[in-house]
Amino acid sequence: NCLEEIERHLQAKKNTKVILTDGVTWTFYDKDNGFIKPVIEPICLGELEYRYKKSKYNKHIVERTKGRIPIVEDIHFPDKNEKMFNKLKDELKMFIQK
Repeated sequence: NCLEEIERHLQAKKNTKVILTDGVTWTFYDKDNGFIKPVIEPICLGELEYRYKKSKYNKHIVERTKGRIPIVEDIHFPDKNEKMFNKLKDELKMFIQK
């Protein structure tokens, strides 16, 4: 679903770049690639912890909203995450200035 939306944005005349983010994971796309593939590996600043529930067969499954979106219980950021924040900052600058 996200890839279709990214493709629509990249097909617009004035858009040449798209950044997909949930605030934790950042993925950069560029029209120059000719196909939908991230310019670099996604940058992840933390880890999402999802809410789980038991299924009718007593298995733990991710709980979802009515729109089928996984429900996030918490977000864990590593204690020393400065390296990833700096990488994100540098990649953002290079991506924007390209």
